[in-house]
Amino acid sequence: MPIRVFIHRDKRLVHAIATDSITNADLMAYQEDTWINGEVSGYDGIFDGTLADFSRVNFTGLLAFSQNAAKIDDGAPPSKLAIVVGSEHLEQLSEFYRTATAAFPGSSRTTRIFHTSEDALAWVSNGAS
Repeated sequence: MPIRVFIHRDKRLVHAIATDSITNADLMAYQEDTWINGEVSGYDGIFDGTLADFSRVNFTGLLAFSQNAAKIDDGAPPSKLAIVVGSEHLEQLSEFYRTATAAFPGSSRTTRIFHTSEDALAWVSNGAS
């Protein structure tokens, strides 16, 4: 799978690193395997896409991914998601995801976009959202 996931239970953090070419199906599999079946409800997350190509991800699939994310969050404690981007295209996709997820009922996650992993980790590690 082109998305490697590291779960740090002591920090209540899911750190995903995308590599290679990513598709909507890859994102849905990541969501299913990690957030639905991974017993990480309420964990913060870092999604690092700087090493991947997201040109095969379309907005229609990303909308379904966003809606699922809001459903997963429903009833979970507030949490944070930092998305690390390395291209303008991924930044546009991430902004669409952030906006769409927040618009669906149930969303309890604050999402921000970063250009470095260090800044993303600093924000997630800070107690305030």
